[in-house]
Amino acid sequence: YSAESEPSRERLQRVIEMTFPRNHIEACRSIEELSQRLEQSIPELLIVVLLAASREELSGILMLRELLLDRRIILVLPDDEPETTSQGHKLRPRFITYRNSDYGDVSVVLGRMIKNYTGAYPENLFL
Repeated sequence: YSAESEPSRERLQRVIEMTFPRNHIEACRSIEELSQRLEQSIPELLIVVLLAASREELSGILMLRELLLDRRIILVLPDDEPETTSQGHKLRPRFITYRNSDYGDVSVVLGRMIKNYTGAYPENLFL
């Protein structure tokens, strides 16, 4: 998930596509779209990357916390303020980074998540 208007969205997507095949990436550009997709039964959905461009957007994502249970989450937060990081931890992400990052760390973590997956190659990644 990342809003269409988020400038760092394309940079994050390029980094992800270096690790994960483009045809297996599904993008949601609004909280409503993300909510609708998560409400569907998605057993093949294994990794969710969430880019919160603002604290308000993070609050919207937090409202979907129940739908994100048992998902492997990579969370990109808008800033590294302690309150923001504390809120982000409520989603129980596997990894947290920040919007001003170069996202190289996301590529490394995503690669490890895929490598450590015990089944076949993960079917989908949600951005």
